[in-house]
Amino acid sequence: VLHIHDTDANNWAITHYTNGSTGSAADDGFIAGSIGSDVYLWNYESSPILFGTGSTERMRIDSSGRVLLGHTSSIPVEGNEQKLQLVSSDADGGIAIARFNNNFGPYLSFGRSGSGTIGSYSAVPVDDELGRIQWAVADGTDMNSIGASISAFTEQLAASNDVPSRLVFSTTANNASTPTERMRIDSNGRVGIGTTPEFSAVFQALELGPT
Repeated sequence: VLHIHDTDANNWAITHYTNGSTGSAADDGFIAGSIGSDVYLWNYESSPILFGTGSTERMRIDSSGRVLLGHTSSIPVEGNEQKLQLVSSDADGGIAIARFNNNFGPYLSFGRSGSGTIGSYSAVPVDDELGRIQWAVADGTDMNSIGASISAFTEQLAASNDVPSRLVFSTTANNASTPTERMRIDSNGRVGIGTTPEFSAVFQALELGPT
């Protein structure tokens, strides 16, 4: 057993690994250790950190901070290289969320602020997208084209506990590579299909556009 202990809680208790490729300075190589109650696995180099089991790589954090599972390099989807990527060619290529509870099921939450500063909760402007689920399609060249999407948008400037919004369902037509809106459910629960609805003052639950 190797036990590294420092009686001063403000000092590092670490092991520092370097080699001929990294250099041997204090900010070279890789460290593993702690300071106070924080634990560090810290790579000073512009290279990935790899995790493996059974002599096989299972996950890596690349030099851009992306977490990759099932592949060794980032794969662009919809033209972007997302921070979390799960890639697989078998039946296990999915994400499962389960909740064992007497009253509630599992959920997936998307959050959107009107500010570009993390931790700032500025109101989201009117007609701004709140989040999107989309399906990217490999077309023989890349996986940048989108076949369909479901998006949420605000319908007025968000205010304290007052956030009227709509859902928009879109599909991509033949000879196109981006989705077009086909249906929406507005903040009043009204449905527009095949048209961008302009509901009259008389309440309409459903508005249909031309076929």
